[in-house]
Amino acid sequence: MIEGTLLSWFETGLEGIVWAVHEDGKAGYSGLNPLRDGDHLQILEADGTLIWEGTIDLDREVNRRPYPFNPGVSGHAVRGCWVKGLQRGVDLGLWFHWFQDEKCARLRKLARPMSFDDLPLLPLDSSLDLADRHYYGLTCRGCQRTVRMGIRRAVRLAGGQRTEDWLKRLRCVACGHRGAGIQLLADVRNHETIEREGLLSVTQEK
Repeated sequence: MIEGTLLSWFETGLEGIVWAVHEDGKAGYSGLNPLRDGDHLQILEADGTLIWEGTIDLDREVNRRPYPFNPGVSGHAVRGCWVKGLQRGVDLGLWFHWFQDEKCARLRKLARPMSFDDLPLLPLDSSLDLADRHYYGLTCRGCQRTVRMGIRRAVRLAGGQRTEDWLKRLRCVACGHRGAGIQLLADVRNHETIEREGLLSVTQEK
C-alpha cells in the first residue's frame, strides 16, 4: 500500500495533466505513481476521514476535444485544463478539485508489466534514485528469452522514442525476432545488504 498525496502531474511533453499519487518520504520521480486502470485508490481528508474509494477506471472519451492549435490531436477538457482521462462515476469537477487540493491518498497498484510511458525518461543529469534500485526485464516476443537492462542504459538507447516504437525496433540476438515486452524489476535486497554488497551491476549500466 502506497501512502502519499494526490498529484496533478504535468510537464512539457505530456500534453495534459496525468493523475498520480506522490509517495510520502520520496523525492521527485522516485515517488511518482501515475494512476492506471485497475489500481485501487482511497482519497482521505487530513484527519483520515475517507472521501472516496474505488478502482481506477478512466474514461478516455468524455469531454474529448481537439487542441485549438493542433486539430489532429485531442484531449479531455476540465476546468480550463487538458487532462488524461477522467474517473468514471465521479463528478468531473470534484475529481479535479481533489487532485488540485492534493488530498491524502492510499494506492494499491495492480501488478502489471510497466513501460517507459509509465515512468518518465529521466535525463541522465537528473535525480536517478529510481535507477539505483530498479532495472528493466526485456522479453523477446519470439523466443521468450529475457535479459536485464539498467534504466540508465535503456534511457540512452531509447533516445527519447516512445516505448512502443523503441520496443518494436529491438532485435533478439538469440532468434533474430524483432519486438520485446518490458517489465520494471526491483532490487529486493534489504538496506543493510545493499550497503554491504553495493548496487547491482545492472543498475549501474551506463
